[in-house]
Amino acid sequence: MRFLIQCLLLISFSLSAAARDSAVLISPFMFDKTSDQLFIASIDGWIFKQGNNTAWANKNISTANWKKLKPTELNTTYADKNGKAAK
Repeated sequence: MRFLIQCLLLISFSLSAAARDSAVLISPFMFDKTSDQLFIASIDGWIFKQGNNTAWANKNISTANWKKLKPTELNTTYADKNGKAAK
């Protein structure tokens, strides 16, 4: 079962790699030994831009002016007037 989950995670990361600067290779050593969970918030390479624009789904988007952040680094300074990180 663990092997199946690892394969599915590897496929999902591979499919989402188009929006990243680089791909993340998942190995069994990245999983927590006691819970068999992979904590992706600590993995480097996340990028963030405030807002919501469907053009950002473009495969050839330039992310030069996006901020490199880990999900754990998001805070209220990125929130809009409604308290959401993305408008």
